[in-house]
Amino acid sequence: MGDLSYVTSLINAIAVTWFAFMTIVSRCKLSITVFVCPSLLALVFYYMTWLDYDTVNVSIFYKTVIGITICFFLVVVFNEVYIITTLVYIPFLIYFMYKTGNDMLGDQAGTGELVARCLFMCFIFGVVAYKME
Repeated sequence: MGDLSYVTSLINAIAVTWFAFMTIVSRCKLSITVFVCPSLLALVFYYMTWLDYDTVNVSIFYKTVIGITICFFLVVVFNEVYIITTLVYIPFLIYFMYKTGNDMLGDQAGTGELVARCLFMCFIFGVVAYKME
């Protein structure tokens, strides 16, 4: 699989430390578990958008389907506060959609189409997050 970059190793170390911290704090009966789902979503988008990203169209479609499915799985299993989860999801999704749109369509990518797709995805995700809470 190759060597991990310094940034990826650092993000993995931060994620492990963060989840260990949340585990310890939640054992003390403090409610910090509301950040589990947003933290996992951020980690998924990091891997999907920066680490495992490829500009081949088939790969983009595959990663989009897998990434969105994982995000919905996480929101169904770990969601506690739908507003925080949705607010973390929105900027990552917008960046991912912008990046894939540029790679697939280049200069033909329209801003209106990007906005419509992002609004649709964010609305659907927000409704699912709200209903699962």
